[in-house]
Amino acid sequence: MKKAAADWEGAIRCVITMDEEILKDYAKEENVKGFLSMVGMMKHMAAMNALTKLYSQIELV
Repeated sequence: MKKAAADWEGAIRCVITMDEEILKDYAKEENVKGFLSMVGMMKHMAAMNALTKLYSQIELV
């Protein structure tokens, strides 16, 4: 297990850059909710990918 998790840092970082035009769109509550939902989904997918990598390296005896 230690070998499989050796390179796992335990955190996921997401940097989002927006221009002024997009910021105008996200001034509306419904757009912010949709955006946060999308970011939450990306976070979930990244965590699942990390777990898949971890489990694929574990040898069952």
